[in-house]
Amino acid sequence: PCLPEVVMTESTKGFPRLTDLMRRMDDFVLRGLVPRVPRLEGLADRSDCMVSIYADGARFQKHVDNPNRDGRLLTTILYLNNGEPWGTKDGGELCIFPSALGAPPANFEPLGGRLVLFWADKLAH
Repeated sequence: PCLPEVVMTESTKGFPRLTDLMRRMDDFVLRGLVPRVPRLEGLADRSDCMVSIYADGARFQKHVDNPNRDGRLLTTILYLNNGEPWGTKDGGELCIFPSALGAPPANFEPLGGRLVLFWADKLAH
């Protein structure tokens, strides 16, 4: 659905800005959120990073990132796009489906610099 999709299981060596970004995100989650969010208690590390560039018309099907509840609790999405202003015809909106019955989906435009966080084992998107 997206090309290319790179799962950063290895070092981000060679990508100094990505290395710095990952370090800052780790600090934000592990030092900033964990002490303040009871559900994150005990979280000590993150799983792999996925970097994706989507082709025209590409998309994921509705899913939950961690349906097996293997310990991953939080999904973070940071939009790194820049350049031309985004328009609805460009696609790429993130649609999150709240677990509350009857609650409408929440749509997030893929604006460069936008950070979206949600429960990886609970929220479909």
